[in-house]
Amino acid sequence: MEKKGYNVDVADEANEAISKAGGNNYRFAFVDLVLPGMMNGVEVIKRIRNILPQSKIIAYSGFSDVDITEKVTHAGADSFIAKPFNREEL
Repeated sequence: MEKKGYNVDVADEANEAISKAGGNNYRFAFVDLVLPGMMNGVEVIKRIRNILPQSKIIAYSGFSDVDITEKVTHAGADSFIAKPFNREEL
């Protein structure tokens, strides 16, 4: 993303991601569904969606099926992408 001219910010765990979302006006959020700590990616998506309703949220995971896609969409994600993915897909 940096090579495309975007500023990139990274969070190592769910609470950090939510905290950063509250203090910034991100255009995009990429959320892994498997995160360290007590909160999963679906919950993070819900919280970020409430904080940044105008942002595009893309969920990603090494697991993919219709169920996961429906869950993240219902949580507020705009899209889901399965790992591994390449730059063109992103």
